[in-house]
Amino acid sequence: MRPRLGLRPAAFATLISLATVGLLSGCVYFANADPEIAALQKYAGALDGVSAVDEVSNGAANMANPFSDAAEGVVLITVEGDDWRETMPLVAGSVIDWLDTKQTNSSVDLRAGVAFPGGVIGLADTDATTARIELATVLAADTRVLSAEIGWHENPGRYADNASAPVVVERDPRASVSAVATHWLPVLINFGPLTVGVATPDEVYDVDSTTRGQRTVVFDGAHDDLPAYLAWIDAVDGMTEVQGWRASSTSATVALRPEAALRDTETALRGLPGFDQVGALTLIYGEITIPSDGTVTVERSVAELLAADPRFTDIAPVDGGLTVSVPDLRAARDLVALAETVPGSSNVPLTLHFNEANDRPQFDEVAVGQALGWLDLVESFPDDIGMDSLRVFGESNRLDISMTGTYDSARVLALFEAIRDQSVATAASVTLRFDTDDEFFIAQFDAAPRITAGAVWAGNNTDRTGDHNDMVRLWNSLD
Repeated sequence: MRPRLGLRPAAFATLISLATVGLLSGCVYFANADPEIAALQKYAGALDGVSAVDEVSNGAANMANPFSDAAEGVVLITVEGDDWRETMPLVAGSVIDWLDTKQTNSSVDLRAGVAFPGGVIGLADTDATTARIELATVLAADTRVLSAEIGWHENPGRYADNASAPVVVERDPRASVSAVATHWLPVLINFGPLTVGVATPDEVYDVDSTTRGQRTVVFDGAHDDLPAYLAWIDAVDGMTEVQGWRASSTSATVALRPEAALRDTETALRGLPGFDQVGALTLIYGEITIPSDGTVTVERSVAELLAADPRFTDIAPVDGGLTVSVPDLRAARDLVALAETVPGSSNVPLTLHFNEANDRPQFDEVAVGQALGWLDLVESFPDDIGMDSLRVFGESNRLDISMTGTYDSARVLALFEAIRDQSVATAASVTLRFDTDDEFFIAQFDAAPRITAGAVWAGNNTDRTGDHNDMVRLWNSLD
């Protein structure tokens, strides 16, 4: 319940206290559409032909303020049976009327969709919904289309009119993309984008749901030569070397099977008629994600070399650098050794993500030729130093270290002993943090054989403390 305007200060303070007690005791109200959804379920569930009314989503309209009254919810109403073509318009019309006249809580945005044997539609106003039902009926008559979603999304109110309502169809695998798209794109001139996909086995989705488990194209823009674009899509879909693909009006991503030859298949893809209509091409090959622009860069050559080792995952040569996930520091050393065998690799920016929970470092754009020095630094840390995280930023030559607990001279000295030689040799900017509930310490300085208190930044609007002076003393004691 909202506090009423005009409450006296004492009364308002009492309300605040009660709210605080409620939060602390676990009695917290989060906005939801429970009563409205229950009422719609009761009403729609009694309509002829309805077999189920399921809650799809339910929660605060604004998660930044979940304690307000504003909520939104979505339900999916299912109609079944051979007479669904007659039943669906009646159910949809009844539900739209109920939402317009019976759902009177202005704080709740309640939306609905109707599922039928051929797919699902999102309910909008009467005219838009009628058009969606008519489209659903003719789509269901096309044997090349196994199912269709029209203006349906779990986000309520996203597609209030047909001009923005997407049409997503699942094609029969025996039907080509061009056959489906050529027939239906002219029909959907008043609707949103058309997506044509194909069913794939669930086990394929488990491998990589973004591409390997898909054969999907979204027609979300105009092509200069649509027939040529469709010819390229059909050709890719028929290649035995291709495991999955997804495309739009501006780009395409193609996943290759492990047994395919990467460069030969890439050449074949780029040489297919209609490729000039595709836009940016990205290839997924095992653990590598490769932007294909017709050239083979140094970082890409390194990536292809790393792909043979199963320890290296999420390999992405992009923007003149290389990103890789590794299990541990030993694997990182082996990675650098492999990378250095490729001529010209020493200046390639390398970003490393460590998979193991107890490996806290992260390297951001560290040149391959400098990586071993930083790995030596990381391996020199004592196990009991209380390291929370460490990040090396190669591009800005910065070392950020976060420690657990509060400032401690013994641990800081052990830390400085580990980082001093490498950070001084590279003139790195060093940032040290201790962050606890009751104390915050930050110090930043440029590594040199000796530093002064005046050269240490202690944070914005923060005074230096005795701990900062102690830190300077500890650093200089190693000179």
